[in-house]
Amino acid sequence: MFGSRGKYLRFFELTIPNALYADWHRCFVFHRLALDAIRQKMGSLVWLSDRRISAVASSSIDNSTVDLNRGEMSFQLFNYSDDIDALVSSDESSVVIMEKLAQRIGDGAFPLYLRKYILRMLHHGAASLAFHPSKSIDGYRDANKELIERDKGLIGLSDLQKNKFPRAIHHFKIFYNSEGKARLFYKLEGSIQFLKNVK
Repeated sequence: MFGSRGKYLRFFELTIPNALYADWHRCFVFHRLALDAIRQKMGSLVWLSDRRISAVASSSIDNSTVDLNRGEMSFQLFNYSDDIDALVSSDESSVVIMEKLAQRIGDGAFPLYLRKYILRMLHHGAASLAFHPSKSIDGYRDANKELIERDKGLIGLSDLQKNKFPRAIHHFKIFYNSEGKARLFYKLEGSIQFLKNVK
């Protein structure tokens, strides 16, 4: 289906099922998101895949050096204060909150490439994007409280507030520690997987 059609391009027609078109669209969006991460020098590259799109053959993944994080990713630590939670809990549009939060905590803590990706994938407009109230990590016994990390992930089903955000697919939640540090976590509902080199 690819390649130059030369002089007979005007006679060429490609017919494919909607599902295949959607797969190709996601494939290119995932690829461009990864390329944006490289251009912004955001550390280890993150590749995206889901049930129908694979970034790499599973047999080629060295699980000792690659973190397979299903549906949740986080970014750099930043200094936490109550005004941040006031912003994410405000009545403003979720898209406005996203831009204001990015200005407040910086691109390292809320990368531009992710914000651009989300703006491309707002199928229900601003209702597709939800910011949830910030939460202390102190209640998680198995979490690394200094680094604000947890092997099992931090955003649970109850954190998604389905009654309040029934159409949201992009979820953000800030977790903070007693030292005044915080980390933003992003969860995309569905079967998406993030692959990141950790060594």
